Amino acid sequence: MEKQRRHKKIRLDTTTLDGKMLLTDNAEILNLSSGGASLQSDKGLIVGNRYLITCAGKGKGIRVTGIAVHSEFAGPGEKSGTESAARYTAHIRFDAGQDERVAYLIDSVERDREMDSSVETERRRHVRFRMTIPLESILSHTGRFNVKTMSMTGMLIQSLQPLEINNTVPMELSLTTGSRVSFIGRVASCIMTNDNGRECYDIGVEFQDLTETGRSMLRAFLSSLAAAKDTTAGETA
Repeated sequence: MEKQRRHKKIRLDTTTLDGKMLLTDNAEILNLSSGGASLQSDKGLIVGNRYLITCAGKGKGIRVTGIAVHSEFAGPGEKSGTESAARYTAHIRFDAGQDERVAYLIDSVERDREMDSSVETERRRHVRFRMTIPLESILSHTGRFNVKTMSMTGMLIQSLQPLEINNTVPMELSLTTGSRVSFIGRVASCIMTNDNGRECYDIGVEFQDLTETGRSMLRAFLSSLAAAKDTTAGETA
């Protein structure tokens, strides 16, 4: 009983509490140009979201940001265990001001490709080509979520993106007091649901790697919510 009281869940019915999480996915770059990249991944991209592409090939690395302008289902991918993974294709338009980094990425790949020597270097830099040199590419982006219930051990959030059970995700909460709490969230459950006709996911998250300062801020925040609910209930009675 004491443990249940200590970790009592508080519903955030009248309090809007937003959070953000850093999501990463593996991807394969299919085509590359000075303006953007077409890629394939096992998860669909959210059109309008900004993504960070981190590429590493032959000991070299480059980071380029851009906005997803297209994403669609491309069919089943390679089987993983007993299940067949889905594959998606997408296109990212690079942000302005990255010409040097994009050119370096294209040139580094071109140096490793067998190309017709009659093609001019400057022209090759600005045309699309299908990459034949495998690069390890990681997509990183910030996902946002709303908190539905919370206790000192975890929370139930609503997100437009599903998360794999037992995955750990860097997360941050912006409390109504203006303070921020950062931690690692372990995904305990993920259930598809519907919110006014929009497909979304209810995700149970367990708090991990909370600092003592973060734990104190959460405790104070939950205590203030509980006190406000008790006051409202008393006035109603």
